[in-house]
Amino acid sequence: MRLGTEFIAAILVGAGMGYLLDLWLKTGPWLMLVMLLVGFAAGVLNVVRSAAEMNRAAPPPTAAMRVPDDEEDE
Repeated sequence: MRLGTEFIAAILVGAGMGYLLDLWLKTGPWLMLVMLLVGFAAGVLNVVRSAAEMNRAAPPPTAAMRVPDDEEDE
């Protein structure tokens, strides 16, 4: 849930900033589109960082948690 929220929030903030800049500078939809793409990139970066942080915080798998591989049977 956290990853999805961070991703959507970054996109909405980027689009909102672009929309406000378009209103202020009267540039049409161009700044909104550019900032939407910047928000998308920031969202992807946030998701990658958060996922890496969650993976580092997770305990390493123990022998009981491992699923045997088919090739180990031979």
